[in-house]
Amino acid sequence: MASRRLPSDVRIVNVAGEALPAVLVEETFARADGLQAMFNLYGPSEDTTYSTFTPVEPGAPPLIGKAVSNSRVFILDACGMPAPQGVPGEIFIAGAGLARGYWDRPELTAERFVPDSLSREPGARMYRTGDLGRWTASGDIEYLGRLDHQVKIRGHRIELGEIEACSSGTNRSRRPSSSRARRPRVTSGSPPMSSSRRRVAATIQCRSCART
Repeated sequence: MASRRLPSDVRIVNVAGEALPAVLVEETFARADGLQAMFNLYGPSEDTTYSTFTPVEPGAPPLIGKAVSNSRVFILDACGMPAPQGVPGEIFIAGAGLARGYWDRPELTAERFVPDSLSREPGARMYRTGDLGRWTASGDIEYLGRLDHQVKIRGHRIELGEIEACSSGTNRSRRPSSSRARRPRVTSGSPPMSSSRRRVAATIQCRSCART
C-alpha cells in the first residue's frame, strides 16, 4: 500500500482480517483517486466470517459498526448481562450465520457456543468471541482488543500459550497442531490485551457480580 496507488476505477474497499489502524484508512484514501467508500468488516469464522460492518473515513477512529442482517451482536459483562453504553464487555454474536460448532471438539464447542439467554427461541445459542468492545453513543461498537493473549498474524489465530508449550518441551506441545487443524480461521483483529485492559476486565467482573 505504501509503494503503489490503487487503480483509478476502484470505488469501494472492504477491509477485514485484523484490527483496522487509522493510518491504513488515511493511506488508502490518499492512494485511491476514485475511492468513494471504505468499509471495516468484523467477525469470526464461527459466524460465517462477517458479523458487523461500518463505513470508515480518514480522521475518525475506526469502529466495527453494527450487526449485518440476520445477525445479533451483544456486549455482555462477566455475569452475562448487557453492558451499558461506554462500558467494556465481551462481544457475543448470535443469529442465522452461527456455526454448529467445532469438528470433533465437543468441549471447545460447549465452551464457546453458549445458550442465548437473551432470546426467546428454544435452543438459541450465541458465540462468545473473546473480544473486548463497548457501545458508542452512535450505536456502533468500538473494538478494544482481546480478553486473552491471542494475537493475529496475517489473519491467522496465534495462541501464545501454545507457542510457550512447544518451546518448553512439555507434553502440551502436541496440542497446537490439533487445535489449529480443527479450529476455523477468523477475520477479526486480535492484538494482545494490555495489562490496563486486563484490569478493566477484572473491574467489570467485580462490579457487575456485586450488583447481583
